[in-house]
Amino acid sequence: MRAFFGIVILLAVMGGGSCSSPTALTNSENTSPADLSVHGKLFATVFQQQAAEYEALCFQAYNLARLSLDQALKQPSSKPLAIVTDVDETVLDNSPYAVHRGLQGKDYDAASWGAWVAKAACDTLAGSLSFFNYAKGQGVEIFYVTNRNENEREGTIKNLQRYSFPDADAAHLLLRQSTSTKEPRRQKIAESHEIVMLLGDNLADFSSVFDKVSR
Repeated sequence: MRAFFGIVILLAVMGGGSCSSPTALTNSENTSPADLSVHGKLFATVFQQQAAEYEALCFQAYNLARLSLDQALKQPSSKPLAIVTDVDETVLDNSPYAVHRGLQGKDYDAASWGAWVAKAACDTLAGSLSFFNYAKGQGVEIFYVTNRNENEREGTIKNLQRYSFPDADAAHLLLRQSTSTKEPRRQKIAESHEIVMLLGDNLADFSSVFDKVSR
């Protein structure tokens, strides 16, 4: 695996400190830790949806990924080239789900998440579709490695195909099976392809060293 990484570390929590409302919440005697968690995520998601800086960072990350890919393409390889990418908050934007749950005073749960995925209603992250189409045009295969569950395969493929993402099919979509670590799936791809780039919004998208590490 070559050391070329297009890193999209653009978590919505970046915006948490830019709003005054969380401070007001912490001063309320009736505010529980659960309320703080839900409302904090809601305010952060609004930042993700509204801040020009967030959109600019997305474009910046994908522009840097394109420059890195151009360098990788100059190197010889005996295998077909591949990019391995995460899906949620790297390719597809789930912020409407987070806002909807937050406005209800609720956090993530499996049932509501499954219903959201089935709608195939995610928009794309800024710069993502253009980059992956460019990579495909250079002969690079795209593999989508996500911890969505197997029963969410249909909705995920439908959502990717809605925007005509390249290689949006069952063969290129590797979902979570028995474990959340993505390392076995990356290694499986590496058996037949030269992975020239990893893309994700979580350090565990790049190495098993970061699996289950919290900071």
